[in-house]
Amino acid sequence: MSEEHQYIRKFIDTLVLVVSSFAGVLVFVKGYTLLFLLTLVLQYGAFISYATRLRGISIRDKPVIFNFGYLVVLSAYLFSCFVFKALILH
Repeated sequence: MSEEHQYIRKFIDTLVLVVSSFAGVLVFVKGYTLLFLLTLVLQYGAFISYATRLRGISIRDKPVIFNFGYLVVLSAYLFSCFVFKALILH
């Protein structure tokens, strides 16, 4: 895979992470559960794809590391969603 192609893939992964994160917060605040779950699925896919490119190993080789890393990110993200919702609604 060419160097330019890898940069494009990383950019797309980063863009999906950022957009789905902001969209997830907005739909969480509005209370749309299915859309929120969709954003979590998009984030998981982009996180795994980006982390695979960054570390150079596959999720199949070390699934525990990738999934634990995502759980840490997900925990922080859900905490920020609750804080953001509390700030907006009060």
